[in-house]
Amino acid sequence: MSKVRQERTAEQIQVILSELFLKEVSDPRLAGVTITEVLIDRELQHANVYVSALGDDNREAEVMAGLASASGFLRSQVAQRL
Repeated sequence: MSKVRQERTAEQIQVILSELFLKEVSDPRLAGVTITEVLIDRELQHANVYVSALGDDNREAEVMAGLASASGFLRSQVAQRL
């Protein structure tokens, strides 16, 4: 795949996830979560999503648990919208 398509797809995923966190995810553990970067492999099969969250360091485990809980919903929504 071309590098341009790879970058464009990563940007689209970041926008979709940002919109989902703002409008559709209702888990209070994920309040204040921001998508900072999305890196996608050359085959466009796997993406690493980097997040930051408002709050102290103790909140990290809470946010990770919320992300794990919402992962199925987030994956399905990204797949539908791409």
